[in-house]
Amino acid sequence: MVREKDVLWQYGKVVDGKTQKVECCFCGANMSSGITRFRNHLAGVSKKDVAPCKQVPDEVRMLAYNLVKTKDKEADAKKQRKKELTLASRHESTSMGESLLSPSPIRTLLHPSIENIWPKRGKELVDDLMGKFFFDNGLPFNVARSRYYQPLIDAIAAYGVGYKGPSSETLRTDILQNVKEEVQKFVDDRRKDWAETGCTIMSDSWTDARDRSLINFLVACPKGTVFLRSADITAHVNDPKYLSNLFEEIIQEVGPENVVQIITDIGDSFKAVGNILCGKYPKLFWAGCATHGVDLMLEDFSKLNLVGRILEVAKEVIRYIYSNTGVLSMMHRFTENRELSKSLSTRFATRFVSLQSLVGLEMQLRHMFTHPDWMASPLNQTEEGRFVASIMHNEEFWIEAKEVKVPNGHWESSPSFETVDSDEEGIGPAIYGKP
Repeated sequence: MVREKDVLWQYGKVVDGKTQKVECCFCGANMSSGITRFRNHLAGVSKKDVAPCKQVPDEVRMLAYNLVKTKDKEADAKKQRKKELTLASRHESTSMGESLLSPSPIRTLLHPSIENIWPKRGKELVDDLMGKFFFDNGLPFNVARSRYYQPLIDAIAAYGVGYKGPSSETLRTDILQNVKEEVQKFVDDRRKDWAETGCTIMSDSWTDARDRSLINFLVACPKGTVFLRSADITAHVNDPKYLSNLFEEIIQEVGPENVVQIITDIGDSFKAVGNILCGKYPKLFWAGCATHGVDLMLEDFSKLNLVGRILEVAKEVIRYIYSNTGVLSMMHRFTENRELSKSLSTRFATRFVSLQSLVGLEMQLRHMFTHPDWMASPLNQTEEGRFVASIMHNEEFWIEAKEVKVPNGHWESSPSFETVDSDEEGIGPAIYGKP
């Protein structure tokens, strides 16, 4: 009989080929029934009437042990697959009366007929179900970028067959309460950290869709950042006294002895707030928001005739491309799915970064607007389409756009601003060049 190929055979000597009796090279013990019993013998695993070898070297024992575990896992996986297919078969037999217009997702995934193609199409089927979940519930596609997205999928896979998701009632009661308690614990832990390391109060001023001026207060320390509260300051944007009293409330809530610095916008009102608070708390530092400072600088740049004109033309080109699905699809094909528009939290930064993206794809865009696909497109016959194409063919536009892309010839808007404006923690080293 031909022996199964296994690295452990080198440590055994065949005594009787007919019965597959093997003699251990280390202890001289004889055993039959092939490699399985011999593998357990070398691994030191006591199974049935197999005695562990007491003279096997540690490295061989470890090799044999790992092989035993691997084989056990393969056997368990095979049993699990067989169980799933059995369940699927039963489910199919009891579901024949169901409407063909409403196929069961479970029946679709585990139907015995796809057993042979499961390794190739299994992921595709699961992905389709995930897509249907998104589409049916109107979920934004960027939900897939959530930091909890992949861990959720991994946890469900680890749980195995039979997991049933929580009901809407459970989500809005028990689970919501559990997560609330978890968040509260995080906040309470950070409050303890404030007393140990000190902290920074950060304010973020913004305007909502109803044109209200709002301000968010956050507290940051080395262990993390916590949102504290927000306030409507529409009627008091230019009132340093009111704003300083508002900051005073926050300082008292956090603890004056814990606050090392405050960070605000760099407008005149907030500069005055910084002076008032630093006068009252001599150990307190005030710093202007780097993001706000960069955006004000970009706003000044955009007031220059050349810069303002190029930014406006680039804005119209990008708007046209993104408002026509056919043109957008064509652009993605020519640029290998790169994007022109990137939304940042400040208006002028968005315009400069978008212009920079446009310039970076000059060759691809020029090629696209001279390609037969564009020339044959009905959009090429419209006034707006011809205008955008003429801009893409205009040598002077590209020369001026490259000058505007890097103000004063040396300042790269995108990398630095995206770092400062990011939601990541610990951006100080990136700004100041520290490790």
